[in-house]
Amino acid sequence: MSRQHLGRVALLAAAALVLAVLLPTTAAAATGTYLRLAHLSPDTPNVDVTVTGFTGRTYQLKGVGYGAVSTYQTVEPGTYTVQMRASADPSAAPLLTGTVRAEEGRAYTAAVLGPQAGASITLLTDDLTRPGPGNARVRVLQGAQTAGSVTATWHGEPMTGPVAFATATPYVTAPAGRGTIDLAPTTGAPFTLPVDLLAGGVYTVIVVQRGGGLGGQVQTDALGGGAAPTGGIETGFGGTADGQPAPGRAARALPVQRPAAPPVALPAPAPVRLVIPAIGVDAPITTIATDATGALVPPTSTALVGWFAAGPPPGGTGPALLAGHVDARAGPGVFFHLRDLRAGDRVDVVRADGSVAAFTVTGRVEAAKTAFPTDLVYAPTPGPELRLVTCGGAFDHTARSYLDNVIVAALPTDGVGWTLR
Repeated sequence: MSRQHLGRVALLAAAALVLAVLLPTTAAAATGTYLRLAHLSPDTPNVDVTVTGFTGRTYQLKGVGYGAVSTYQTVEPGTYTVQMRASADPSAAPLLTGTVRAEEGRAYTAAVLGPQAGASITLLTDDLTRPGPGNARVRVLQGAQTAGSVTATWHGEPMTGPVAFATATPYVTAPAGRGTIDLAPTTGAPFTLPVDLLAGGVYTVIVVQRGGGLGGQVQTDALGGGAAPTGGIETGFGGTADGQPAPGRAARALPVQRPAAPPVALPAPAPVRLVIPAIGVDAPITTIATDATGALVPPTSTALVGWFAAGPPPGGTGPALLAGHVDARAGPGVFFHLRDLRAGDRVDVVRADGSVAAFTVTGRVEAAKTAFPTDLVYAPTPGPELRLVTCGGAFDHTARSYLDNVIVAALPTDGVGWTLR
Protein backbone atom coordinates (compact mmCIF):
# COMPACT_ATOMS: atom_id res chain seq x y z
CA MET A 1 0.00 0.00 0.00
CA SER A 2 1.49 3.39 -0.99
CA ARG A 3 2.39 6.10 1.51
CA GLN A 4 -0.05 8.41 -0.29
CA HIS A 5 -2.88 5.91 0.11
CA LEU A 6 -2.09 5.38 3.80
CA GLY A 7 -2.17 9.13 4.28
CA ARG A 8 -5.56 9.32 2.61
CA VAL A 9 -6.92 6.56 4.86
CA ALA A 10 -5.73 8.46 7.92
CA LEU A 11 -7.30 11.66 6.67
CA LEU A 12 -10.63 9.90 6.00
CA ALA A 13 -10.60 8.46 9.50
CA ALA A 14 -10.03 11.93 10.91
CA ALA A 15 -12.89 13.29 8.79
CA ALA A 16 -15.21 10.58 10.07
CA LEU A 17 -14.30 11.51 13.65
CA VAL A 18 -15.01 15.18 13.00
CA LEU A 19 -18.31 14.24 11.38
CA ALA A 20 -19.37 12.19 14.40
CA VAL A 21 -18.74 15.20 16.62
CA LEU A 22 -20.45 17.76 14.39
CA LEU A 23 -23.63 15.90 13.52
CA PRO A 24 -26.39 15.03 16.02
CA THR A 25 -27.11 11.31 16.47
CA THR A 26 -30.10 11.26 18.82
CA ALA A 27 -33.35 13.18 19.05
CA ALA A 28 -32.28 15.08 15.97
CA ALA A 29 -34.75 16.98 13.83
CA ALA A 30 -32.07 17.04 11.11
CA THR A 31 -32.11 20.76 10.26
CA GLY A 32 -34.83 22.79 11.96
CA THR A 33 -35.77 23.28 15.61
CA TYR A 34 -39.45 22.36 15.97
CA LEU A 35 -42.21 22.94 18.53
CA ARG A 36 -45.85 21.82 18.60
CA LEU A 37 -48.69 21.98 21.14
CA ALA A 38 -51.02 19.32 22.57
CA HIS A 39 -54.07 19.81 24.83
CA LEU A 40 -54.49 16.60 26.86
CA SER A 41 -56.17 17.81 30.05
CA PRO A 42 -59.72 16.38 29.83
CA ASP A 43 -61.50 18.90 32.07
CA THR A 44 -59.57 22.00 31.01
CA PRO A 45 -61.63 24.21 28.64
CA ASN A 46 -60.58 25.39 25.20
CA VAL A 47 -57.59 27.69 25.39
CA ASP A 48 -55.77 30.30 23.35
CA VAL A 49 -52.03 29.73 23.42
CA THR A 50 -49.29 32.34 23.23
CA VAL A 51 -45.64 31.34 22.92
CA THR A 52 -43.18 34.19 23.45
CA GLY A 53 -39.43 33.95 22.93
CA PHE A 54 -36.83 36.01 24.76
CA THR A 55 -36.02 37.56 21.40
CA GLY A 56 -39.53 39.05 21.37
CA ARG A 57 -40.95 36.77 18.67
CA THR A 58 -44.49 35.61 19.51
CA TYR A 59 -46.52 32.68 18.12
CA GLN A 60 -50.26 32.31 18.74
CA LEU A 61 -52.82 29.56 18.31
CA LYS A 62 -56.49 30.05 19.18
CA GLY A 63 -59.28 27.70 20.23
CA VAL A 64 -57.22 24.68 21.24
CA GLY A 65 -59.56 22.05 22.69
CA TYR A 66 -58.98 18.79 24.50
CA GLY A 67 -57.41 16.17 22.25
CA ALA A 68 -56.08 18.72 19.75
CA VAL A 69 -52.49 18.56 18.57
CA SER A 70 -51.00 21.29 16.41
CA THR A 71 -48.69 20.95 13.47
CA TYR A 72 -45.05 21.71 14.17
CA GLN A 73 -43.64 25.21 13.87
CA THR A 74 -39.98 25.99 13.31
CA VAL A 75 -38.58 28.19 16.05
CA GLU A 76 -35.21 29.69 16.84
CA PRO A 77 -33.35 27.77 19.55
CA GLY A 78 -33.84 29.41 22.94
CA THR A 79 -36.18 29.81 25.90
CA TYR A 80 -39.93 30.42 25.48
CA THR A 81 -42.81 31.28 27.79
CA VAL A 82 -46.04 29.40 27.03
CA GLN A 83 -49.29 30.93 28.31
CA MET A 84 -52.76 29.43 27.97
CA ARG A 85 -55.91 31.47 28.52
CA ALA A 86 -59.59 30.60 28.33
CA SER A 87 -60.67 31.19 24.72
CA ALA A 88 -63.75 33.15 25.79
CA ASP A 89 -61.76 35.77 27.76
CA PRO A 90 -58.46 36.78 26.16
CA SER A 91 -57.88 39.49 28.77
CA ALA A 92 -58.07 37.08 31.72
CA ALA A 93 -55.07 35.85 33.66
CA PRO A 94 -53.49 32.73 32.17
CA LEU A 95 -54.89 29.38 33.25
CA LEU A 96 -51.44 27.88 32.78
CA THR A 97 -47.96 29.24 32.30
CA GLY A 98 -44.82 27.28 31.55
CA THR A 99 -41.29 27.77 30.29
CA VAL A 100 -39.71 25.62 27.60
CA ARG A 101 -36.20 25.57 26.25
CA ALA A 102 -35.66 24.49 22.65
CA GLU A 103 -32.20 23.29 21.65
CA GLU A 104 -30.66 23.42 18.21
CA GLY A 105 -31.83 20.69 15.81
CA ARG A 106 -34.44 19.07 18.07
CA ALA A 107 -38.23 18.68 18.09
CA TYR A 108 -40.58 19.13 21.05
CA THR A 109 -44.20 18.73 22.09
CA ALA A 110 -45.45 21.16 24.74
CA ALA A 111 -48.38 19.21 26.22
CA VAL A 112 -50.98 20.25 28.77
CA LEU A 113 -51.28 17.13 30.93
CA GLY A 114 -53.26 16.17 34.03
CA PRO A 115 -56.63 17.19 35.47
CA GLN A 116 -57.39 20.93 35.43
CA ALA A 117 -56.77 21.33 39.16
CA GLY A 118 -53.23 20.02 38.77
CA ALA A 119 -52.54 20.49 35.07
CA SER A 120 -49.10 21.55 33.93
CA ILE A 121 -47.30 22.23 30.67
CA THR A 122 -44.91 19.35 30.10
CA LEU A 123 -42.17 19.57 27.47
CA LEU A 124 -41.64 16.26 25.69
CA THR A 125 -38.56 15.72 23.56
CA ASP A 126 -39.59 14.11 20.28
CA ASP A 127 -36.79 11.69 19.44
CA LEU A 128 -36.69 11.61 15.64
CA THR A 129 -33.79 9.21 15.26
CA ARG A 130 -34.02 7.28 11.98
CA PRO A 131 -35.54 3.78 12.41
CA GLY A 132 -33.84 0.76 10.90
CA PRO A 133 -34.87 -0.51 7.45
CA GLY A 134 -38.52 -1.55 7.26
CA ASN A 135 -39.29 -0.12 10.69
CA ALA A 136 -41.10 2.80 12.28
CA ARG A 137 -40.77 4.27 15.75
CA VAL A 138 -43.78 4.77 18.04
CA ARG A 139 -44.51 6.06 21.54
CA VAL A 140 -47.72 6.29 23.57
CA LEU A 141 -48.96 9.47 25.28
CA GLN A 142 -51.74 8.82 27.79
CA GLY A 143 -54.26 11.67 28.03
CA ALA A 144 -57.39 9.77 29.23
CA GLN A 145 -57.91 10.29 32.95
CA THR A 146 -60.79 7.80 33.21
CA ALA A 147 -58.77 4.95 31.69
CA GLY A 148 -56.20 4.51 34.43
CA SER A 149 -53.09 2.88 33.00
CA VAL A 150 -53.18 1.75 29.36
CA THR A 151 -51.24 -1.04 27.63
CA ALA A 152 -50.67 -0.88 23.86
CA THR A 153 -50.04 -3.85 21.55
CA TRP A 154 -49.12 -3.95 17.82
CA HIS A 155 -49.83 -7.06 15.80
CA GLY A 156 -50.49 -8.84 19.08
CA GLU A 157 -47.10 -7.94 20.55
CA PRO A 158 -46.95 -5.59 23.57
CA MET A 159 -45.40 -2.25 22.64
CA THR A 160 -45.30 -0.87 26.16
CA GLY A 161 -45.98 -1.68 29.76
CA PRO A 162 -48.91 0.07 31.45
CA VAL A 163 -48.82 3.82 30.68
CA ALA A 164 -50.20 5.98 33.50
CA PHE A 165 -52.40 9.02 32.86
CA ALA A 166 -50.44 12.19 31.98
CA THR A 167 -47.27 10.29 31.05
CA ALA A 168 -45.54 9.25 27.83
CA THR A 169 -43.46 6.19 27.00
CA PRO A 170 -40.09 6.27 25.24
CA TYR A 171 -40.21 5.52 21.52
CA VAL A 172 -40.02 1.85 20.55
CA THR A 173 -39.18 0.31 17.19
CA ALA A 174 -42.06 -1.47 15.43
CA PRO A 175 -42.37 -3.17 12.03
CA ALA A 176 -43.80 -0.78 9.46
CA GLY A 177 -47.13 -1.61 7.83
CA ARG A 178 -50.88 -1.51 8.26
CA GLY A 179 -52.63 -3.02 11.22
CA THR A 180 -54.20 -2.10 14.54
CA ILE A 181 -52.83 -0.86 17.82
CA ASP A 182 -54.94 -2.29 20.62
CA LEU A 183 -55.29 -0.09 23.72
CA ALA A 184 -56.26 -1.92 26.91
CA PRO A 185 -57.11 0.31 29.90
CA THR A 186 -57.28 -0.81 33.52
CA THR A 187 -60.69 0.90 33.64
CA GLY A 188 -63.23 0.64 30.82
CA ALA A 189 -63.48 -1.17 27.51
CA PRO A 190 -60.49 -1.69 25.20
CA PHE A 191 -60.13 0.31 22.00
CA THR A 192 -58.71 -0.71 18.61
CA LEU A 193 -56.92 1.95 16.57
CA PRO A 194 -56.29 1.30 12.82
CA VAL A 195 -52.87 2.61 11.78
CA ASP A 196 -50.54 2.73 8.79
CA LEU A 197 -46.96 3.03 9.98
CA LEU A 198 -44.65 4.03 7.11
CA ALA A 199 -41.09 2.77 7.01
CA GLY A 200 -38.84 5.50 8.34
CA GLY A 201 -41.73 7.26 10.08
CA VAL A 202 -41.93 8.40 13.72
CA TYR A 203 -45.33 8.46 15.44
CA THR A 204 -47.09 9.28 18.71
CA VAL A 205 -50.22 7.33 19.68
CA ILE A 206 -52.35 9.61 21.86
CA VAL A 207 -54.94 8.05 24.18
CA VAL A 208 -57.97 10.26 24.86
CA GLN A 209 -61.40 9.81 26.43
CA ARG A 210 -64.42 10.17 24.18
CA GLY A 211 -68.05 10.12 25.30
CA GLY A 212 -67.34 8.16 28.45
CA GLY A 213 -65.17 5.64 26.63
CA LEU A 214 -61.64 5.34 25.32
CA GLY A 215 -60.38 6.77 22.06
CA GLY A 216 -57.09 7.18 20.27
CA GLN A 217 -55.33 9.03 17.50
CA VAL A 218 -52.03 8.67 15.69
CA GLN A 219 -49.92 11.78 15.18
CA THR A 220 -47.15 11.74 12.62
CA ASP A 221 -44.12 13.22 14.35
CA ALA A 222 -41.81 12.94 11.35
CA LEU A 223 -41.37 11.17 8.03
CA GLY A 224 -38.14 10.07 6.43
CA GLY A 225 -37.19 8.93 2.97
CA GLY A 226 -38.06 5.27 3.48
CA ALA A 227 -35.07 3.07 2.65
CA ALA A 228 -32.08 5.41 2.44
CA PRO A 229 -29.54 4.83 -0.34
CA THR A 230 -26.18 3.47 0.73
CA GLY A 231 -22.96 5.46 0.68
CA GLY A 232 -22.06 8.65 -1.12
CA ILE A 233 -23.42 9.90 -4.43
CA GLU A 234 -21.33 9.85 -7.64
CA THR A 235 -22.09 13.20 -9.26
CA GLY A 236 -18.88 14.25 -10.99
CA PHE A 237 -16.60 13.25 -13.88
CA GLY A 238 -13.56 15.38 -13.10
CA GLY A 239 -13.63 17.85 -15.95
CA THR A 240 -12.88 20.72 -13.57
CA ALA A 241 -10.91 18.70 -11.02
CA ASP A 242 -7.99 21.12 -10.84
CA GLY A 243 -10.26 23.74 -9.32
CA GLN A 244 -11.49 21.52 -6.50
CA PRO A 245 -10.46 21.80 -2.82
CA ALA A 246 -7.29 20.15 -1.56
CA PRO A 247 -7.29 16.47 -0.49
CA GLY A 248 -8.20 15.50 3.05
CA ARG A 249 -10.82 18.14 3.65
CA ALA A 250 -12.65 17.23 6.86
CA ALA A 251 -16.40 17.41 7.17
CA ARG A 252 -17.43 20.85 8.35
CA ALA A 253 -20.68 22.59 9.18
CA LEU A 254 -21.02 26.27 8.29
CA PRO A 255 -22.80 28.80 10.52
CA VAL A 256 -26.55 28.36 10.22
CA GLN A 257 -29.27 30.98 9.93
CA ARG A 258 -32.87 29.84 9.99
CA PRO A 259 -35.85 31.40 8.23
CA ALA A 260 -38.51 32.64 10.62
CA ALA A 261 -41.43 31.06 8.76
CA PRO A 262 -42.86 27.76 10.03
CA PRO A 263 -43.01 24.55 8.02
CA VAL A 264 -46.23 24.00 6.16
CA ALA A 265 -47.92 20.77 5.08
CA LEU A 266 -47.90 21.92 1.45
CA PRO A 267 -49.50 19.95 -1.34
CA ALA A 268 -46.70 17.92 -2.80
CA PRO A 269 -46.95 17.09 -6.49
CA ALA A 270 -43.81 15.95 -8.29
CA PRO A 271 -41.04 18.53 -8.85
CA VAL A 272 -40.27 19.49 -12.45
CA ARG A 273 -37.76 22.37 -12.28
CA LEU A 274 -35.16 23.79 -9.88
CA VAL A 275 -34.29 27.50 -9.75
CA ILE A 276 -31.45 28.85 -7.57
CA PRO A 277 -30.80 32.49 -8.54
CA ALA A 278 -27.66 32.91 -6.39
CA ILE A 279 -25.71 30.35 -8.45
CA GLY A 280 -27.51 30.65 -11.79
CA VAL A 281 -29.34 27.32 -11.71
CA ASP A 282 -32.52 26.96 -13.77
CA ALA A 283 -32.76 23.29 -14.68
CA PRO A 284 -35.31 20.53 -15.31
CA ILE A 285 -35.77 17.79 -12.72
CA THR A 286 -35.90 14.09 -13.51
CA THR A 287 -36.44 11.15 -11.18
CA ILE A 288 -33.58 8.99 -9.90
CA ALA A 289 -33.48 5.75 -7.91
CA THR A 290 -31.09 3.24 -6.37
CA ASP A 291 -29.35 0.39 -8.17
CA ALA A 292 -29.18 -3.27 -7.10
CA THR A 293 -26.51 -2.46 -4.50
CA GLY A 294 -28.61 0.28 -2.91
CA ALA A 295 -26.45 3.13 -4.25
CA LEU A 296 -28.21 6.19 -5.62
CA VAL A 297 -27.83 6.50 -9.41
CA PRO A 298 -27.34 10.15 -10.45
CA PRO A 299 -28.99 11.80 -13.49
CA THR A 300 -27.73 10.64 -16.87
CA SER A 301 -27.10 14.23 -17.97
CA THR A 302 -25.01 16.88 -16.22
CA ALA A 303 -27.68 19.42 -17.20
CA LEU A 304 -30.41 17.64 -15.17
CA VAL A 305 -31.24 17.63 -11.49
CA GLY A 306 -32.34 14.27 -10.07
CA TRP A 307 -35.07 13.85 -7.48
CA PHE A 308 -34.86 10.72 -5.30
CA ALA A 309 -38.47 9.69 -5.91
CA ALA A 310 -38.54 6.98 -3.22
CA GLY A 311 -38.36 9.81 -0.69
CA PRO A 312 -40.74 12.74 -0.18
CA PRO A 313 -41.23 15.36 -2.89
CA PRO A 314 -40.08 18.92 -2.13
CA GLY A 315 -42.80 20.55 -0.05
CA GLY A 316 -44.01 17.25 1.43
CA THR A 317 -43.22 16.24 4.98
CA GLY A 318 -39.72 14.82 5.25
CA PRO A 319 -36.28 15.41 3.71
CA ALA A 320 -36.54 15.71 -0.09
CA LEU A 321 -33.28 15.01 -1.92
CA LEU A 322 -32.14 16.58 -5.19
CA ALA A 323 -28.79 15.54 -6.69
CA GLY A 324 -26.86 17.01 -9.61
CA HIS A 325 -23.44 16.68 -11.22
CA VAL A 326 -20.68 19.10 -10.31
CA ASP A 327 -19.04 18.62 -13.70
CA ALA A 328 -18.47 16.47 -16.78
CA ARG A 329 -15.23 15.79 -18.63
CA ALA A 330 -16.16 18.71 -20.89
CA GLY A 331 -16.72 21.22 -18.07
CA PRO A 332 -19.06 22.39 -15.27
CA GLY A 333 -22.35 20.66 -14.46
CA VAL A 334 -25.63 21.97 -13.07
CA PHE A 335 -24.38 21.94 -9.45
CA PHE A 336 -20.87 23.25 -10.16
CA HIS A 337 -21.45 26.23 -7.85
CA LEU A 338 -23.49 24.42 -5.20
CA ARG A 339 -20.63 24.79 -2.69
CA ASP A 340 -20.94 28.59 -3.08
CA LEU A 341 -24.45 28.71 -1.59
CA ARG A 342 -24.74 30.56 1.71
CA ALA A 343 -27.32 30.69 4.47
CA GLY A 344 -30.23 32.87 3.36
CA ASP A 345 -30.02 32.03 -0.36
CA ARG A 346 -33.33 31.13 -1.99
CA VAL A 347 -34.13 27.82 -3.66
CA ASP A 348 -37.36 27.43 -5.67
CA VAL A 349 -38.78 24.08 -6.73
CA VAL A 350 -41.42 24.33 -9.47
CA ARG A 351 -43.91 21.46 -9.27
CA ALA A 352 -46.08 19.64 -11.78
CA ASP A 353 -49.18 21.65 -10.90
CA GLY A 354 -47.38 24.97 -11.46
CA SER A 355 -46.97 25.74 -7.76
CA VAL A 356 -43.60 26.66 -6.26
CA ALA A 357 -42.14 25.23 -3.05
CA ALA A 358 -39.81 27.99 -1.83
CA PHE A 359 -36.91 27.15 0.46
CA THR A 360 -34.15 29.11 2.19
CA VAL A 361 -30.64 27.70 2.58
CA THR A 362 -29.72 27.11 6.22
CA GLY A 363 -26.29 25.50 6.02
CA ARG A 364 -23.82 23.25 4.25
CA VAL A 365 -21.75 20.18 5.07
CA GLU A 366 -18.90 18.61 3.10
CA ALA A 367 -18.10 14.99 3.94
CA ALA A 368 -16.06 12.10 2.58
CA LYS A 369 -18.17 9.64 0.59
CA THR A 370 -16.79 6.85 2.76
CA ALA A 371 -18.34 8.61 5.78
CA PHE A 372 -21.50 9.85 4.11
CA PRO A 373 -23.82 11.39 6.77
CA THR A 374 -26.87 9.23 6.06
CA ASP A 375 -28.65 10.24 9.28
CA LEU A 376 -28.19 13.92 8.50
CA VAL A 377 -29.48 13.61 4.94
CA TYR A 378 -32.32 11.10 5.31
CA ALA A 379 -33.41 11.31 8.98
CA PRO A 380 -37.16 11.82 9.54
CA THR A 381 -38.21 15.47 9.87
CA PRO A 382 -41.48 16.98 11.19
CA GLY A 383 -41.89 19.35 8.25
CA PRO A 384 -40.72 19.84 4.67
CA GLU A 385 -36.93 20.05 4.30
CA LEU A 386 -34.65 20.01 1.28
CA ARG A 387 -31.24 18.43 0.65
CA LEU A 388 -29.12 19.36 -2.40
CA VAL A 389 -26.17 17.05 -3.08
CA THR A 390 -23.23 17.01 -5.47
CA CYS A 391 -19.55 16.00 -5.50
CA GLY A 392 -16.61 17.88 -4.01
CA GLY A 393 -13.19 17.49 -2.49
CA ALA A 394 -10.18 16.02 -4.30
CA PHE A 395 -10.54 14.03 -7.51
CA ASP A 396 -9.17 10.49 -7.68
CA HIS A 397 -7.96 10.26 -11.31
CA THR A 398 -7.56 6.49 -11.10
CA ALA A 399 -11.09 5.82 -9.83
CA ARG A 400 -12.51 8.77 -11.84
CA SER A 401 -14.39 9.91 -8.76
CA TYR A 402 -14.45 12.84 -6.36
CA LEU A 403 -13.78 11.78 -2.78
CA ASP A 404 -16.37 13.96 -1.03
CA ASN A 405 -19.99 15.03 -1.28
CA VAL A 406 -21.25 18.59 -0.75
CA ILE A 407 -24.66 18.67 1.00
CA VAL A 408 -26.76 21.84 1.28
CA ALA A 409 -29.77 21.96 3.63
CA ALA A 410 -32.79 24.25 3.29
CA LEU A 411 -36.07 24.93 5.11
CA PRO A 412 -39.37 26.31 3.75
CA THR A 413 -39.41 30.07 3.26
CA ASP A 414 -43.16 30.65 3.42
CA GLY A 415 -45.66 29.50 6.01
CA VAL A 416 -49.02 30.22 7.63
CA GLY A 417 -48.28 29.39 11.28
CA TRP A 418 -49.69 26.69 13.49
CA THR A 419 -52.80 24.79 12.57
CA LEU A 420 -54.76 22.21 14.55
CA ARG A 421 -55.25 18.61 13.47
